[in-house]
Amino acid sequence: MPAKFPRRRPDGSFSLNLRFASNGHADSQEVIDQWLSKWASSNDKWIRKWQSGHPLSVVETEVLEFSAAYVRAPRLAERSERSITIRLDSTPEAVYWKDWYAKLVLDFIVAFPQFSQDGVTNAD
Repeated sequence: MPAKFPRRRPDGSFSLNLRFASNGHADSQEVIDQWLSKWASSNDKWIRKWQSGHPLSVVETEVLEFSAAYVRAPRLAERSERSITIRLDSTPEAVYWKDWYAKLVLDFIVAFPQFSQDGVTNAD
């Protein structure tokens, strides 16, 4: 049975809207746009190390490429006083899309602690 989320287009691609709620102070669109652009360029390649054992040792190393999962950098799709929406547009071949999505959410909340994740939906 095919996955219900994300809902893929006929070519296999999909778009996600990541919603974040603010505790009252939302940064300017320019600040968030700059952060998203910088995040995308500095995270184009992600070297992920899987560890196991006691003491921990590296079991496997893999290199994930953002451009293999998404066709462009994350972008600010919507902004209000109390919330923002970031859009991600996938490639048809996206396999590690959820890993990148989780990394973006965690990094964003560390950079902007006044936000908390408020959900994710298909963009179209």
